[in-house]
Amino acid sequence: MIIGTPTRRVRRALAALTLTTAAVALSACGGGDNAGSSGDGDVTLNALFLDTDVYTPCVTDYVQRFTDETGIEVNVQSEGFQGYHDKLLTTLSSGSDTYDLTMIAYQWTGEFSPFMVPITDKVEEDEDVLGGILPASTDTYVFEDQQYAIPFTAQAETLFYRTDLFEQAGLEPPTTWQEFTDTAEFFSDNPDFPGVYGTSVKAAPSHAQTMFDNRYYGFGGEALGEPGSEMDVDAAAQALQQLKDDATVYSPPGALAATFAEVAAQFAGGTVAMAELMPTTVLGLVNDEGDSNKVLGNVGATVIPGGHGEAGGWGLSVTQTSKQQDAAYELARFMTSEEADLACYNDYGKPAVQQATYDDPDVQAAWQTQGILDALSSSLGKARGATAAQINGMMDDTVSRFLAGQAGSAEEAAQELADQYRDLVGD
Repeated sequence: MIIGTPTRRVRRALAALTLTTAAVALSACGGGDNAGSSGDGDVTLNALFLDTDVYTPCVTDYVQRFTDETGIEVNVQSEGFQGYHDKLLTTLSSGSDTYDLTMIAYQWTGEFSPFMVPITDKVEEDEDVLGGILPASTDTYVFEDQQYAIPFTAQAETLFYRTDLFEQAGLEPPTTWQEFTDTAEFFSDNPDFPGVYGTSVKAAPSHAQTMFDNRYYGFGGEALGEPGSEMDVDAAAQALQQLKDDATVYSPPGALAATFAEVAAQFAGGTVAMAELMPTTVLGLVNDEGDSNKVLGNVGATVIPGGHGEAGGWGLSVTQTSKQQDAAYELARFMTSEEADLACYNDYGKPAVQQATYDDPDVQAAWQTQGILDALSSSLGKARGATAAQINGMMDDTVSRFLAGQAGSAEEAAQELADQYRDLVGD
């Protein structure tokens, strides 16, 4: 229950109670001398969140509710995705105590682990923290057997398709990449479906690895990033060739420079039969009742062909340099609670992490829910170890060069990927 704004005396009492509840466990988790320091009871946190149209309204709402309940003030800083990683890495590696709580992408877990407080003992003692969160989400923030974040958002690459076109054609959504090719070929340049492309691929360099991963997993490749693991060269070659054909044969012109924004707009505009997208990038468009949405009521969602799309997600982590680690942990706990998760999913479209959100009758009744949940439950992630940034950057670069005709054949590019991956992942 959300209570009204307390008096100053009550705020101090609530803040002290909140900090006492978490103090012992976080100190045991490596919080050091800073853990639990609250001065005279007035606590102010500094938190960094990713700035998006979906996340920011949720953060603004529930940070204020947290302050109303505990009296703990929170200074929220927001940063767009483009500069987020580098800004956070520079700040934390300098030893600065600028942030008490940060929002991190799961693939940064190993890279940022030296700067974050492990919360394994705390979440094991308090089953309510992770107990209701989808396992596919919690596991992505584990590095060297330590939990470093509470999942805040979770989604996965999902295949969105035009139910009206598929019904008219007598087709089912594809479950393999061969079926995907057959379906894309059927719709492309088909006089019965004028102006419709079989698919649209977001093959810009910033999305190249994601599109590769969707196909690599579908051709039998296993999740990457574990020390000593090897890239499957055959699966990589098949994935590269599939991606190139999808982008250059069955997609609208300009696919090699297309981002999620262009692809989502094309899909909502009615010119694409199916597209691989993260739900947050397209749901607002296809559920909009405005004139620009040509597909309202005619969209389905299902798992990426091959059964495994790339995972996406962000978690909330307490920093090692914070002087208010216990209060920061309580903020993370509050922001990821069942109540906050359901409200932010319904009101702002934040990807849910709590099973209870997906169990809500109104959520279950929505056309997209089951497909999104199935895609998330079967998803596989990017590398998230200590060298993940180098691995993921290398894959974006190599896949992009192949698509541009600068890395030889699919087999040659796959071998290059495998060799570079082996050098970076380590033993």
